[in-house]
Amino acid sequence: MKSSKTIFVFSAAALGVVLAGCSQVTSAVSDTREADVRAIHEMEDGWAKVWASKNAAAAATFTASYYADDASLLYPDAPMITGLPGITAAFKDMLQDPNIGYQGGPSKVEVSKSGDLAYSYGTGVITMTDPNSKKPVSLKGKYVEVYRKQADGRWKNVADIYNGDGPPTPVK
Repeated sequence: MKSSKTIFVFSAAALGVVLAGCSQVTSAVSDTREADVRAIHEMEDGWAKVWASKNAAAAATFTASYYADDASLLYPDAPMITGLPGITAAFKDMLQDPNIGYQGGPSKVEVSKSGDLAYSYGTGVITMTDPNSKKPVSLKGKYVEVYRKQADGRWKNVADIYNGDGPPTPVK
């Protein structure tokens, strides 16, 4: 009987070790979503300031820090642009327009519970020169931005989507 009891005790102990190894370990992962939301707001505010400056060099520098290498722009009446070189070139071209301007900002910024993806959306107005009339026009619209957290902890935009609420209207 002693050997059955020993086997039982040993088996129960082994089962305890196995179950302990299978139990889910919970670690105290800090929730940085509030700080991440602030960081994304600051990035979008920085983007608006760069556009207001109309400085192509500043825009190129900011673009490299704002967009991921594989980011895509999805803007109205234009083909999708994917990749940092194409995005930088597109913004450089846009900033050649003497009427270019942007005003707007996020209505909402949300960060995933996992902390690796985020999005924002809001409204804005893009001012530009109409290619046909050569006069300034404004395009009121809305946008969605998708962000991915990088290995170094910084956020980068991976999808920049803007569409108008209607056709551009003449600036008064």
